[in-house]
Amino acid sequence: MLDFSTDTIANWIALGSLVIASVAVFWTIRIDIRTKRATNEKLLRLEDAVAAGFNRLDRKVNEIDKNFQRLKGYLEGAGIVERSKQDNTDD
Repeated sequence: MLDFSTDTIANWIALGSLVIASVAVFWTIRIDIRTKRATNEKLLRLEDAVAAGFNRLDRKVNEIDKNFQRLKGYLEGAGIVERSKQDNTDD
C-alpha cells in the first residue's frame, strides 16, 4: 500500500524539483554550446571577410604604387622631377 505521509510527499517533491533543475541545467548548457558554436562560426566568417578586405586593399595599394612608379618614370624621363628639385634648392 502507498504511504502518503508528509515525509514521503516531501521526498517526491524534492525528487521532482531535482529532476526539473537537472533538465533546466542540461538545456541551459545545450543552448550555451549552440550559441558558442554559432558565435565561433560568425567569428570565422568575419575573420574571412576581414582577410578578404585586406587582400583587396593590398592589391589596390600595389596598383597605386605601380601607377606612381610609372608616373615617376615619366616625370623623370621628361626632366620635370630634376627641375623641381633644382627649383626647391634655389629658394
